[in-house]
Amino acid sequence: MKILIEPSGMYSLNVGDQAMLEMTYDRFRSIWPNAEIRIFTKAPERLKSTLPGAIPVSPWDRGRCIDQHIFGRLSRILPRGLAASIRQIEQVLAERAPRFEVMVALSKMKLRKDEVGAALLTMLRTTDLYVYSGAGILTDAFVPQNIEALRMLDLARRLGVRTAILGHMIGPVNDESLRTACRQILPKIDFISTRERPTSLRCLRQCGVPVNNIMVTGDETIELAFNQAKRELGAALGVNVRSAWYSGLDRETVPAIGLVIKRIAQRLNAPLEPLAISYHVGSNDEYALRLLLADGDRTESSAKATEPEAAVSVIRRVGKCRLVIAGSYHAAVFALAQGIPVIGLAFAPYYFSKFDGLADLFGAGCACIDGRKTEWAQQLEQSALDLWQRAIDFKPQLIESAKRQIVARKMAYQRVRNLME
Repeated sequence: MKILIEPSGMYSLNVGDQAMLEMTYDRFRSIWPNAEIRIFTKAPERLKSTLPGAIPVSPWDRGRCIDQHIFGRLSRILPRGLAASIRQIEQVLAERAPRFEVMVALSKMKLRKDEVGAALLTMLRTTDLYVYSGAGILTDAFVPQNIEALRMLDLARRLGVRTAILGHMIGPVNDESLRTACRQILPKIDFISTRERPTSLRCLRQCGVPVNNIMVTGDETIELAFNQAKRELGAALGVNVRSAWYSGLDRETVPAIGLVIKRIAQRLNAPLEPLAISYHVGSNDEYALRLLLADGDRTESSAKATEPEAAVSVIRRVGKCRLVIAGSYHAAVFALAQGIPVIGLAFAPYYFSKFDGLADLFGAGCACIDGRKTEWAQQLEQSALDLWQRAIDFKPQLIESAKRQIVARKMAYQRVRNLME
């Protein structure tokens, strides 16, 4: 059994992304103990340190494997009419004779001594299952990355490889090029599980994906966090912020959020627990938390790490909290799965969709503050005081919701197993 995984984070710099990948890897290992599992990564040493049995695969320049032109430069140098006819022939061959198309591409690569491209295509031809593992990035914020990932999936499918997208949030998709790719490719994927209902199901229906090929499971990391849940609620106020170009939260707004959160902590007489999830250069939660806590307010732990913290370690610190104010998805998931209420900070439609999906699955224990509204600060403070007081009441329903999602996730992997066997 040969499995190829496309992860959501190829640098292993996001605790949530890494946790999703590890859960997917572990589940496949439990189903097929002797499987050869390859994973696309741009940080092979970091991947090998966290998943020792995995085989790292470089994704660099794989676009040349996707864009195969059997007739080479002819489509660019011939008159427009002839060029269009050649492109049409190539499209027909790509769908109806993909093995011939790949054979021609391999021959060209060998002649050009393109060993990397040839090795990648050869590996794809011998793969049994190609999986796009848990992510929340199939949306307008990451168009080029998604189009490449979808086209790689489609190439594998045309070569006879079974394909699955597991634990994704899909949408919102308004970009025309990404929407076209989704409509062309998603209906042909063998199985898709989504981590939420409102946005993903609407998008998949619009793309024409068969209902029987879809399953809602919740996030891939629910079970990991649930297994760390404590009987009693903690006493800290967890806080996470995501300042990034795609979150709608700029660095000027972070200190303003910090003032509100510090005021809430004082009113509750609660220590703050900073929770960093992303360590990417353009979306570093650790740096954002330093801005938020700039005056050295009382905290349970300090955000001074330079490398991502292990997911279980973050989850255990989340377990110290009675309430979590989260600007990122997995800070919220790690809390809700342990029965801890969450307030999501949404300063962009993309993040509103994320927290809306969590609220749909977990209920009233997950609130969302719309940062695009002028009264967001007052709503945040009032919501925090309310959820703090009612936290013990929310815990049972949050735990039950987590249990349902764990069962659904196991059923999804059983679907994949049935698909292969």
